[in-house]
Amino acid sequence: MTDTLTLTRPDDWHLHFRDGAMLEETVPATARVFRRAIVMPNLTPPVTTVALAEAYRERILAAIPAGVDFEPLMVLYLTDETPVEEIERAAQSPFVHAFKLYPAGATTNSDSGVTNPARIHHLYEALEKHDLPFLVHGEVTEPEIDIFDRERVFIDRYLNDIRERFPALRIVFEHVTTSEGVDFVREGGDLTAATVTPQHLLMNRNDLLVGGVRPHNYCLPVLKRRTHQQAIQQAVLEGHPRFFLGTDSAPHARDKKEAACGCAGCYSARAALPLYASFLDRHGALDKLEGFASHFGADFYRLPRNPDTVTLERRDWAVPETVTAAGEDMVPFMAGQALGDPRKPMTAPIPLVVLTGFLGSGKTTLLNRWLDQRGDLAVVINELGEIGIDKDLARRVGAPISLLAGGCVCCAVQGTLRTTLRNLYMARAGGDLPPFSTVLLETTGAADPFGVTAVLEQDAWLRKRFTLRSILTTVDTVAGEAALARFPEALEQVQCRITGALAPTGAVATLAPRPKRRGHHLHPAGLRWRGRIAYDRLQEALAALRAEAGDELVRLKGLVAIDKLDGPLLIQAVAGQAVEVAPLPAWPGGDEDSRLVVIAAGEDAGTPTRWLEHWRIYLGLADVASA
Repeated sequence: MTDTLTLTRPDDWHLHFRDGAMLEETVPATARVFRRAIVMPNLTPPVTTVALAEAYRERILAAIPAGVDFEPLMVLYLTDETPVEEIERAAQSPFVHAFKLYPAGATTNSDSGVTNPARIHHLYEALEKHDLPFLVHGEVTEPEIDIFDRERVFIDRYLNDIRERFPALRIVFEHVTTSEGVDFVREGGDLTAATVTPQHLLMNRNDLLVGGVRPHNYCLPVLKRRTHQQAIQQAVLEGHPRFFLGTDSAPHARDKKEAACGCAGCYSARAALPLYASFLDRHGALDKLEGFASHFGADFYRLPRNPDTVTLERRDWAVPETVTAAGEDMVPFMAGQALGDPRKPMTAPIPLVVLTGFLGSGKTTLLNRWLDQRGDLAVVINELGEIGIDKDLARRVGAPISLLAGGCVCCAVQGTLRTTLRNLYMARAGGDLPPFSTVLLETTGAADPFGVTAVLEQDAWLRKRFTLRSILTTVDTVAGEAALARFPEALEQVQCRITGALAPTGAVATLAPRPKRRGHHLHPAGLRWRGRIAYDRLQEALAALRAEAGDELVRLKGLVAIDKLDGPLLIQAVAGQAVEVAPLPAWPGGDEDSRLVVIAAGEDAGTPTRWLEHWRIYLGLADVASA
């Protein structure tokens, strides 16, 4: 691992310098690292005209340290009264590069902002005509809208319409915070981009609220759920060219943050580039830093990439506990955090073990033995139907267990497997999960292991972070021979073998090639219901189901509430074998709905659904849900 990294000098495409004496701290902190910066106009009063922007720019230039090459890129503040002529003047200016929409009341110094974004279409038209980027703080401000939903509502209420009505308008979704925002940018085409802040990349709302309110992590838009954070992280880690660096560095004096009504904003300028670099380093994606920090923003703003470079050095370094600005103490974002080597980068790919085998061959039994013996596993369980049983039967020993329901990893849920593996990796890297050493994937009984290798081979991001270590196939010693003779799925599972298992680190093990099967002839159906039934009545219903299904019934499993039992009755059957029942001491996972899953062989996918409808009628079940 090299100790230095040299890259094109980066730019910050969203930050707040403030004004007056504060500039003596904020401008040098940014200018020593970044070559250019998009400067936010929300001063008091706001920067609404080219003349005001020119005066503000002169004050910034005066604060740049001697010998430092830095260019502030000025932005004008949109209001309800902004004249179209001001947009025309801005388009002629050599230093104004964009306009910013603040919904009135959305954030710091936004009271002069736009009261209704739907009423300024004439301004969007002028921005589109003059090819000036439209920067948007994408939140509604109505008090009845939950603060965690305000970005999503803004997209639905305003931004989708603006994107559709003004297709040539360049839009920058500033400080994106939600998966909906990420999707908006991904789907918006080449003229839609987003800036990503260090706080929204590194943190979620737990970092703001768990263990006490942490005012120096408070910003607007507010930190969101972990799932939204992961969507942002994935966009950055894959190197998406329309997500780029914008710190939203926003200084406030310590007493303004640590107050009964604290200010929103994280001052990250002093540590911004090392924060981004450390995140990418931990995820084995340091090669994505230059594009994210130095190329993508310049390309979107249609400015030349910087000709000079900066060099990062890998060494222990901590963010200062406090800094002084305008005679007052400020607490920087991540104050006191050691960035050099607090958590070693995960450079070695994580082993992935695939546990496969035909329906009823004992995969879950073997899985539970491993879970009893090892505490370093993360488990992914793939279920053929929408109603899962195997996840409920897995031992609850602290290992993270993820469910992939609704189809096999070899076909229907390959995309879900990709997302699950990405989320596991990032949660492990971020400390949200224990540092598991291996991921164990239990496939459905109908899966072709080729599907797992296809996911790794086709996804470069996963290929760098996971390696297929082994494929283990379970075989039923009683029914296995008949299954091999009857079902091509069973034969594929025992024939699979890995080549390249001892290849160098980072290589992907692959299966020996063979013709691919054309779809499944195994069809699942499931049923949930509430209420208890008598044991004798259950036995009668099982007998009726077996008689109706005959040889087409390949697998049956369920958890059923029985009179006089506190826990459920576990029901299992494999083709041609008697039904096995066993009482469990308690309902797994707290879900006390009865559920039954059947899997049928044949051409008609509707067969198992008809069986379960007859089951429902036979038992007189009213409160049911099928899948």
